[in-house]
Amino acid sequence: MKKVVFIGLIFFVLTMVFYGCSDKTTEPEIKRVATPEFNPPGGLYSSDLDVVIYSRTEDALIRYTIDGSEPTHTSSIYYQPIRISFLKDTTIKAKAYKSGYEDSEVATAIYLFSETPPGDGTINNPYQIASFGVLAWIAADSSSWDKHFIQVSDIDASETRNWADGGWVPIGNETTDFTGNYDGNGFIIDGLYINRPDTDYQGLFGFTYAATVNNLGIENVDITVGRFSGGLVGYNRWGSTITNSYSTGNVSGEGVVGGLVGYNCWGSTITNSYSTCSVSGNEYVGGLAGYIFSSKIINSYSTGSVSGEEVVGGLVGHNWGGSITSSYWDTQTSGKTESAGGEGRTTAEMTYPYAENTYVEWDFNKVWRPDEDHGFNNGYPYLR
Repeated sequence: MKKVVFIGLIFFVLTMVFYGCSDKTTEPEIKRVATPEFNPPGGLYSSDLDVVIYSRTEDALIRYTIDGSEPTHTSSIYYQPIRISFLKDTTIKAKAYKSGYEDSEVATAIYLFSETPPGDGTINNPYQIASFGVLAWIAADSSSWDKHFIQVSDIDASETRNWADGGWVPIGNETTDFTGNYDGNGFIIDGLYINRPDTDYQGLFGFTYAATVNNLGIENVDITVGRFSGGLVGYNRWGSTITNSYSTGNVSGEGVVGGLVGYNCWGSTITNSYSTCSVSGNEYVGGLAGYIFSSKIINSYSTGSVSGEEVVGGLVGHNWGGSITSSYWDTQTSGKTESAGGEGRTTAEMTYPYAENTYVEWDFNKVWRPDEDHGFNNGYPYLR
């Protein structure tokens, strides 16, 4: 009996030492208020909106601003839907508070309203694209996708990074192709953002059919998508032409992705164009185009890094029945010595002073400019 009591006493002492007598105390966990959400979410709209803000934390107090500033403890208290006029683009920022909780993260929603441009969309009086709101109008109005457009100023598209549902929605889709004519007129579109890893046919333009895109630079793209996607056009088909155009930035996708075009097919042509985009994917990946089928690439080049698992090329990932003429890729900056067409050159050969076997029969009087001091395009030729 004494032995049983003694063993029990030892067990009690050990229990107290390891569990009951520890001088360590657990700090109570401080919960954080759920980040506010918006309904409808930020994006492109064409009429007045009533925006509801809510937090999934019960009884949280929400404060907000509509001038783009960060909300504080003295900002307006949300208590009813906020009316936004379609006459003015608006940025709402909101933060939620609750006693005993850590303040929420700041939530941001940007509401843009499309603008109808001057012009009537005919060849003699094309729609004039002077702002991002007008560019957004094209994307929102598929009935305009067979019309003529001319860009008349540089456009900042960086607001697409704050759009709901993955940013920019392409002009032209599986239901309605873009069949019109878009003349960039030597201007650029900067900062286009798309983040839809499971969605195909992405780019500034999604689907083109017998369309024309020319004289356009699309800079600093940030595109993460599925398949058949590129910086400028995702799926370029049936006699569509891309001329005197270029892309810079990053394009990443599952497959059939290129710096300028994802899939170029059925008599479509890419001429006098280039891409410096970094391009990555799993298969059919190219610095300029991911895959070409019965189509042409003429007097074009790419310089961006290219990476993928299989069927990867410095200029073009895969070529089925297409032709590539006087077109090049940089074997050093791309990290690729192979391509499904085109001619690989070193950086020294592709930058000024240009090697005699590079840019053969290119028009440096009317189309291209040599970057003699390496100050504009790192020594590579650029478009006039």
